[in-house]
Amino acid sequence: KPFTLDGFEQLWRNAEVDMNISTESIESGQLVRESNNSMLSTDQTRAQYGRILSRGLEKIIQVLKLAPSDIFLDIGHGIGNAPLQVAFTIGCQSRGIEIVEERCVISHQFKDNLERQVEQTLLMEKKWTRHIGSTELRHGSFLDPKHHNFLISANKILVNNANDIFGSRSSLEGKPTLDAYIAALFASSEPGTIMVTLYPITGYLGRSIEKENEHRKKRNLQESLDASFFTCEQVNLGTGVVSWSHGKEINVWVYSRVHQSDESGDAYFLCDNIHCDAAQNNVATAAVYQCDDGTFLLHDHCAFCGVKRQVMTRGGKKQLVLLDENGSDGDEVDK
Repeated sequence: KPFTLDGFEQLWRNAEVDMNISTESIESGQLVRESNNSMLSTDQTRAQYGRILSRGLEKIIQVLKLAPSDIFLDIGHGIGNAPLQVAFTIGCQSRGIEIVEERCVISHQFKDNLERQVEQTLLMEKKWTRHIGSTELRHGSFLDPKHHNFLISANKILVNNANDIFGSRSSLEGKPTLDAYIAALFASSEPGTIMVTLYPITGYLGRSIEKENEHRKKRNLQESLDASFFTCEQVNLGTGVVSWSHGKEINVWVYSRVHQSDESGDAYFLCDNIHCDAAQNNVATAAVYQCDDGTFLLHDHCAFCGVKRQVMTRGGKKQLVLLDENGSDGDEVDK
């Protein structure tokens, strides 16, 4: 069996003792925090650090409906606490990618220590009863095409983009935001994939399938599985779940890739232009395209009539989609 949360937290505390430093001391040190305000990178201007606490991650695990057969991915894994907790308490494959090398080095130190503790304990007890998932923690940018298959083959994804840190705050001028790339990564994943973000990216994805079909119905267009490729809901995690705000309630956005009519599993959307033959005949546009630099983004227009989808890809713009009282994405408004 995997470890309980209490058991994992004890392993983590033991690692802190072995390493002669606390997690909080690591986080307040220059190695972890020096990229908070600026960094040398061709992909982003900064990499703000913030940790989801173990009890908060336990709630996210429930939201993701994680099971031993899943593949978990943490984009921006920091010191590795989330992938390791998932591997040790769920027993599934667990992955992470982190652009700041110093943070990734620390994550490997924790990984090696935790795995060594388990191996020593099992040898002493002579009982091989713990099922722990494999963990792979990579150093690099999630925009690098060499990591693409590693990322999209995961089916349960966590993105800590709290406080719009993957939006204009960290984007290079004139380039798409990190959230725009996250949206394309999600659209490139298999149907059934669930992604949790700490800041909404609905403004990049477009309308959910429910909202898109409601919109089509208002325009006397036929409802369709291909209207959009995802659903969205907002979930409140409560307080005391993140390292940067103990008293504030934290919400997450839960995006689920839906099954559409194309058996390939690729993501599609339908045009809502009533004068477009493709819109009238339910002929869909592929959602994702590959850029010249090897990265992936979402199409922002119908492939047949050229009418723009209401999504955003550039930095310097605020979220365009409002959330209704139930946390679902509503119609877009200009700000």
